[in-house]
Amino acid sequence: MGEREHERVLAELQAQGRKERARRRGTVLTILGFGVALAVLAVCGWGILHVDQAKIKEGFAPHAQTPREFYHLVGYMAALALDLVFTVYLTWRLKAHI
Repeated sequence: MGEREHERVLAELQAQGRKERARRRGTVLTILGFGVALAVLAVCGWGILHVDQAKIKEGFAPHAQTPREFYHLVGYMAALALDLVFTVYLTWRLKAHI
């Protein structure tokens, strides 16, 4: 094996190792992203139920009665919508890594 061919094979092996590490790192980051998405889902679900439960205990209809509660519900629902988009993106990205 000549010197040039030896260097070429070595460069190919190094490139393959870098690609493998990048793929593993991408998979780990994607799985961590799923954890973040799940945490956001839990917090938003708790927030929406918390606002509704407070109103149910007071004897009102189970929806926002004050502007502050309305803004909280809108914020939680907007976060849920963004969380859904983020989860779809992560699923697409994980599919590319596997």
